[in-house]
Amino acid sequence: MNKQPKNRNRIKELRLEQHKTQKDLANYLNVTPQAIAYYEKGLREPPLKYWQKLSEFFDVPPSYLQGLSNDKNGWFDWEKATGYSKERLEKEIKYLVDTGRVDENADLQTKIGRAVKSLDNDSMDSEQGVINEINYKLLDLLDRVYDAFYQKLPTKGINIRNISSKRDLKSGMTEETLNKIVDILNQARWDIAKIPVHPNGHNPEPYDPDKHNLK
Repeated sequence: MNKQPKNRNRIKELRLEQHKTQKDLANYLNVTPQAIAYYEKGLREPPLKYWQKLSEFFDVPPSYLQGLSNDKNGWFDWEKATGYSKERLEKEIKYLVDTGRVDENADLQTKIGRAVKSLDNDSMDSEQGVINEINYKLLDLLDRVYDAFYQKLPTKGINIRNISSKRDLKSGMTEETLNKIVDILNQARWDIAKIPVHPNGHNPEPYDPDKHNLK
């Protein structure tokens, strides 16, 4: 006798909780209602892209939807994906809210996502994050300067070892001017990189509402 598959996902549970029909989900995923029934019973495993879409539809993390976690807020997923503990993320969220960087009324997932970017120094919410952003912009500006001064390379017939000899300056552009601009931009990158910041990229000074009032 064939054993019935043990269904652990919460698709049906959340669908009923949010007063949705199988047809609603089928239209959202562009599949048949029968496919939704199979997913709910565990007779068929949804593709990864469908798990992600369903998690967005129900506003829960994939692990909760799949029955792998009882954490409806997604801390488990964020910890697993980023390596930051729930406590560290909550501390960063408090920092962002207290300093007016994130709206206190924003949804939790938005707050957590912003906290991760801040901890990764991938946003302008920290000193190191600002420096990283400026460096990125300067590198992009250098690329644009080179594109402005040099002829575009042909897409075929170029020997990569001789590529530098093929980058002729455009008419009206001088190498002297190019070099001066490049030197200035590289010097700016060097000077900014030397600015001392706290090891974790954040100002360690406690937030003072009076002293740090954003006007």
